[in-house]
Amino acid sequence: MIDLRDRVVLVTGGAGGIGRALCEALTLQGARVAIASRKLDKLQELAASINGFAVQCDVRELAQCQHAVDETVQRFGRLDVLINNHGANFLAPANAVSQNGWRAILSVVLDGTFHMSRAAFEPLRASGRGRVISIAATNASSGSPLMAPSGAGKAGVLSLMQSLAVEWAPFNITCNSVSPGPVDTEGANRRLWADQADYDRVAQRVPLGKRMATPKDVVGPVLFLASDAAAFITGAEIVVDGGERLRQLWFES
Repeated sequence: MIDLRDRVVLVTGGAGGIGRALCEALTLQGARVAIASRKLDKLQELAASINGFAVQCDVRELAQCQHAVDETVQRFGRLDVLINNHGANFLAPANAVSQNGWRAILSVVLDGTFHMSRAAFEPLRASGRGRVISIAATNASSGSPLMAPSGAGKAGVLSLMQSLAVEWAPFNITCNSVSPGPVDTEGANRRLWADQADYDRVAQRVPLGKRMATPKDVVGPVLFLASDAAAFITGAEIVVDGGERLRQLWFES
């Protein structure tokens, strides 16, 4: 039932990590893929490799989000699925986060998800089987020391998807979230756990496999939510963390 042939998908959030894995998997399932990010240079190679389309877009700006949606529709004739994969994060104690630092994260994580979703509404409604899938994170519901802005932003994403799920249900648009735990990507490894000891400590806290998730671990739930197999699921959150959040709830470190 996970058949995405001829569906048009717009993915935000770069050409590496989860974004790249999603674009490649969507293409293998028959989807036509557009990729949006602030920097086009990293997107061009991926777009060419999947016979897709790259469009420059700063998700903090509604007008640019609308441009990315319009360009996708002009190129492919429609839009069926929006995947909000963009994100931003840094490590800092909450009392050391400046106003600009707080806004920098929230404007990407939360504002960007709202702007992209709003911009995509009309073509998703015209599709008759529209999907909005937002990549959140487990710290949206359990919190995470040193990442307060990101956790707050992702919590807002979960709430936003639930609100849109109800508002947009009459138009047959489903809105869901996928929340990974720690993911082994080049960007996260550089920003969040560059020290090998920190990486090992985080990985060892994951009950399933004692490892972090990989981008491919996130792909399956997203493909499911994009397909007809999930046609009657909306406002849901799928957690992809190997049980790490449960350990936080029930075990001491």
